[in-house]
Amino acid sequence: MKQEPKVEIFVYYPIQAINPSFGNSLSEYLLDNVWGDRREAEEHVSVTSEHYWVKSEPLNLVRYQFGDFYNAETYKDEVGELINEHFDKWVAIHSDVEDSIFA
Repeated sequence: MKQEPKVEIFVYYPIQAINPSFGNSLSEYLLDNVWGDRREAEEHVSVTSEHYWVKSEPLNLVRYQFGDFYNAETYKDEVGELINEHFDKWVAIHSDVEDSIFA
């Protein structure tokens, strides 16, 4: 059986670095509020770092996976605006621990 190559399109958006312990919280929030607004099945959003294999490294990137090149080119700026908007809202929600959020 011949396996077809898989193409994945990721766009990385820089954010202010956060401590890794807050990564899941931000990822879930962005899933609900950025990906959730678009609801494209082949898309995904996660929080990571440039050296994702270093688990203790501060998280400074939001990785958005688009389903195809057309959507990536067409919506990358709109998604970036949504990420910035919802990152700020997430920080405001966690303002009681803001000092410990940022790396």
